[in-house]
Amino acid sequence: MTGKLEAIIKKQATLITQMELVHAADQELIDSQNHQLKLLQEKISLLEKEKQALTDAGNQMSAACERLDRICTKKQELLDSLSGISPQP
Repeated sequence: MTGKLEAIIKKQATLITQMELVHAADQELIDSQNHQLKLLQEKISLLEKEKQALTDAGNQMSAACERLDRICTKKQELLDSLSGISPQP
């Protein structure tokens, strides 16, 4: 009976050792995934900043286009008024 108990204890000790190895490997995987998560969060932050910069640039371009459109409209009005001044053939 003692032999059986010793065999069971040895098997349990081996099982515990294997489970500790699996636990250590699982912990390494978790640590690696946490690191990847942090890197992805940093990338998201950078992309959000880039998106904001592009939005700002787009808004500035839109405002510049509006100003250019107003300038062109005024120029056309001026040309139209000047053509009324010049003599007609």
